[in-house]
Amino acid sequence: GDISFYEDTGTTAKFFWDASAENLGIGGVPATNSSTLQITDDATTSNNLQLTLAGSTNTNKQMLLGFDTTADKAFITSQIAGSASKPLIINASAVGIGTDSPAKALDVEGAIRSKNTGGTSPAEIDITSGGTWRLRSNATSGTNAYGMDIVKGSAGTDVKLSIDSSGRLLVGKSAVDNTTVGFRFDGS
Repeated sequence: GDISFYEDTGTTAKFFWDASAENLGIGGVPATNSSTLQITDDATTSNNLQLTLAGSTNTNKQMLLGFDTTADKAFITSQIAGSASKPLIINASAVGIGTDSPAKALDVEGAIRSKNTGGTSPAEIDITSGGTWRLRSNATSGTNAYGMDIVKGSAGTDVKLSIDSSGRLLVGKSAVDNTTVGFRFDGS
């Protein structure tokens, strides 16, 4: 038969086993045709989600899963409680974002964004297969400020092509001058 445990007033089931559907509801009675386990709660921040998996020797090391019902966003968060988020490693042969049939290790249907909000450091995407190439959107100050570079090598210093903030294309050089070797296209 069904089993129910109620909250302190005795009016709402907070833990419910539905024997006929063979599913478990935590936080409420599972919806009709729900999964085997349904956790119901209104989360309001990415640090207050419906499911927390924690280490036994250190319960502050956590992975949180849930849906923020205020922001209408789902979250998977890896963290040490009370501090910054930690890396989340997905051990799968392929991960799809916006697609249910990924063809590569990471397959994204739609736009990809690499952003450094502070603007003091560049935003970069590295492409590596034998050698590394880097696509870099430069910071708000320093060499080629507000510009875009294509760089060879992971050190990030061998700039092969640049577009500066004025739209000039620089091939084989990183300075807009007449002394360094390379080509400059001003569009005029």
